[in-house]
Amino acid sequence: MIFSEAAYQRERQTLERRQAKERATAAREWRKVGQQTFQCQADAEAACAQFNRRWKYHLATPQVTPLTQYARRGRPAEGDRPEVMGYQLQC
Repeated sequence: MIFSEAAYQRERQTLERRQAKERATAAREWRKVGQQTFQCQADAEAACAQFNRRWKYHLATPQVTPLTQYARRGRPAEGDRPEVMGYQLQC
């Protein structure tokens, strides 16, 4: 096999172009996944794993954060604690 500098540069440019295109697509898809609310932490982690299977050059390492909300509207009482309403992925 013979090494060709021109072929190497051509292949490198093709790889960079594919990575840039995949990065843009992954960013668009990540915004959709990041806005979803999941019922449990396991569902959120499963969605992240499914998201990562789609990409050849990129890997997302998000954090699962709980969404909290008080039980009633208005100013909460002094002893009230927020309840976990769901989970979201954040990168």
